[in-house]
Amino acid sequence: MSSKNIRWLYVQLNELVEKGVIDDATSKQLSEHYDMDSVVADKSISIMTVILSAIGGLLVGGGVILIFAHNWENIGRPMRAVLAFLPLLLSQILCSMALLPKPRSQAWKETAAVLMFCTVPACIALIGQTYHVSDDTEAFLMWWFVLLLPIVYLLRPHLTAVLMVVLATVLGCFYQSPYWLCLVALIPYYLLGRQQGESMRHSQFSWALCLSLAIILPVSLLYQGSEPPIILMLISGALALYLYGGNFEPKQGFGKRPFTNIGAITAAVCGLILSFKDAWSELLRTEYSDFPYFGVNWHSAALAWILFAAFLILVFITIKRSNYRLLPLSSLVGLIAIAFVLPYSSESALAFAIAVNLLMVGVGIWYAMLGLKQHSTSLLNFGLLLVMAILIMRFFDQDLSFIGRGIVFIVMGSIFIGINIWHGRRRLV
Repeated sequence: MSSKNIRWLYVQLNELVEKGVIDDATSKQLSEHYDMDSVVADKSISIMTVILSAIGGLLVGGGVILIFAHNWENIGRPMRAVLAFLPLLLSQILCSMALLPKPRSQAWKETAAVLMFCTVPACIALIGQTYHVSDDTEAFLMWWFVLLLPIVYLLRPHLTAVLMVVLATVLGCFYQSPYWLCLVALIPYYLLGRQQGESMRHSQFSWALCLSLAIILPVSLLYQGSEPPIILMLISGALALYLYGGNFEPKQGFGKRPFTNIGAITAAVCGLILSFKDAWSELLRTEYSDFPYFGVNWHSAALAWILFAAFLILVFITIKRSNYRLLPLSSLVGLIAIAFVLPYSSESALAFAIAVNLLMVGVGIWYAMLGLKQHSTSLLNFGLLLVMAILIMRFFDQDLSFIGRGIVFIVMGSIFIGINIWHGRRRLV
């Protein structure tokens, strides 16, 4: 049972005892069975308390480093080594205390983990500066991540987990593959959070993880060059996020569906880019006819095929679960795959651009109608924005005056606002 349901049951127990529905013994047995005391105690620590405790940990760690830096030149090497390890030792003691059998608050764990997050890189940097170890930023960031990873799983500190996602993103963006594996190492943390029920802190980590995936995947793929299959794999990755969210995330609540939202937006942006003829002319050049071609970077090639395989598996799961509403946007992958497989497709850039325009307009209308049917404002607006984005792009292709374009924008904006007002009133009826 999720922590949210346990807290609800905890509130209901007192009322049930007062009404005589259950006796005190039964109430106590239920409380012990679901470990209600620890769940309710953990809830009593507000998110603001956790944030303030973590900020306090950052300030303390920064203050210690600044004090050492003030007299650093006047300290001998042995003393420098001692002072470099002293903050790390203190933070390790705090983390060890948080792991003792006696329950510790979430604020304690967050503070200890953040202190460790600060002292580990400080210790590495100070030892490197003292003994003139090679100044390698890539190795420094990698050791920082590797040494902090066990703390994330031992203490389950949410703020530190988000900081680790940021660190993995920096590694993946600036040093490319295979450092996206650092982000993969944090996925079990996300899965553990799902098993314990949805919460605000887990949703925040999910958003950070999904945004990082949306950033690292295209960087890792484009790192190998501009081969045309890359766009196919990029959209496959975006739609894999979308299909995963559509099948396994809650059906309602924008904030609780990061994979669905970010995957759909990323795939839609790729589709809008492919609505231009010039984009297809570049993708379907004759020297790229040997599909599939991935150059010499095997890391990116492996990632590309993993994304495509993940997309196909999730399509199968979607069909098995009868979530057919997720398939229209996913059909974009099929159209791109056909373009790369068909012979002489390099001479049909305009035809494929027209097909993408029709597909995106059809997908937009589909989701708008689905939003009206299901009373979903997010689906309605996603469909409307998709249709209007295609129309706006095609208007920019035309040689219209500023007055003409302005009138078109006013009309489309008025339609968009009018439909939303009508939909809002319709939901209240």
